[in-house]
Amino acid sequence: MDDDEIIHDNLYDDSTIFQYYIRSNDNLKPGKGNGEKINVNNINLYNKLQLTNSWRKKLSDLWVSEIELDGHIWKSVENYYQASKFKNKNQDFYLSFTLDMNPEGKLSNDPHMAKSAGGLKPIYKNKRVRDKNIVIDDDFFSSGRNIIEKKKALYAKFTQHEELKNMLLNTLNAKLINYIPKKEPKTSLILMEVRRELR
Repeated sequence: MDDDEIIHDNLYDDSTIFQYYIRSNDNLKPGKGNGEKINVNNINLYNKLQLTNSWRKKLSDLWVSEIELDGHIWKSVENYYQASKFKNKNQDFYLSFTLDMNPEGKLSNDPHMAKSAGGLKPIYKNKRVRDKNIVIDDDFFSSGRNIIEKKKALYAKFTQHEELKNMLLNTLNAKLINYIPKKEPKTSLILMEVRRELR
């Protein structure tokens, strides 16, 4: 199951599009970033959003905002999501992504390394960051657990941090897309579903 299968009725109005990325430019007004557009009649609706520093970066799963989830503490949404790929069959590796069980570990403290460690090519800064015998749980994608785990992490992020919750709500009904270097930007259906539920 893919997040494209989420029913996206009323999730967004594509006359306004915001694109976020962990390295986004902080100085651009809503609707003026790369890949963005905005209905000129609606510009003033996003004045509150503009007051939040680094709002495009903060929408990213890689943004450091500690969350408590599944009885553990995680540095970011990315740390939790990548760890959850190994929850069923590789508990020790799963726990190495957590701040409470591995407080000094690089994997628990670096969301970028966590993303690489859970990827198909687990290489970070030219070094392998996951042993070859540690594989992603068989059911992670096929059962839809990928969507469930991502949504749980995003919900935790935006309910446990009031500033982030308000920021997300201040995107109103804009279509949110995630810039991915060297790939097509991805429409953030799960994030917008969380936004709808928080209203």
